[in-house]
Amino acid sequence: MLPTGSFGREMGVADSILPSGYLRTLPPRARTVVKEHRRRLLRDVGGRVLDLGGDPGHLPLYPASADVVAGDGDGSFDHIVSILHLTGLADPAAELDRVRHALAPDGAFVFLEPVTDPGFGGRGQRLIAPAVGRLAGWRPDRDVPALVRDAHLVMSELVRTPMPRYVWPLTDLVEGRAHHRVAP
Repeated sequence: MLPTGSFGREMGVADSILPSGYLRTLPPRARTVVKEHRRRLLRDVGGRVLDLGGDPGHLPLYPASADVVAGDGDGSFDHIVSILHLTGLADPAAELDRVRHALAPDGAFVFLEPVTDPGFGGRGQRLIAPAVGRLAGWRPDRDVPALVRDAHLVMSELVRTPMPRYVWPLTDLVEGRAHHRVAP
């Protein structure tokens, strides 16, 4: 059973902004990069799946073996998917805590999220993050891998992809897979 509270509390922005609405605002090359990663991320997802963003654009990309629940769900899930979802939440740590509780013991949390630049660009992202959050509904300054580790999940895969510079403040995307910690 899931802890009290629902998945996906946005930052007060209309549901259509994230993720598919955000995709439409990107330049064509950046949109293509995100779509390619999204397609690759979803191709091996199966069993009972919770798609946190609940984006109907994701449904055709899932394999036929996936029983997809969009947005919110009860019980245990073989895969939980976050595509451009954590970046738009006021409290991504709370969302990841709910993910940890809803993930089956041998399940996987798979994600594709924008992350902060580790260098000088990251300082700029942190400075403008409050304004971007109010205007666009997402935060460019999130360290998603650290948030996943803080939720007591272990990453088995992590790929960082730089985005074209003209889509700043979106500088990098991370695609990853995380699991429960294995008991010693």
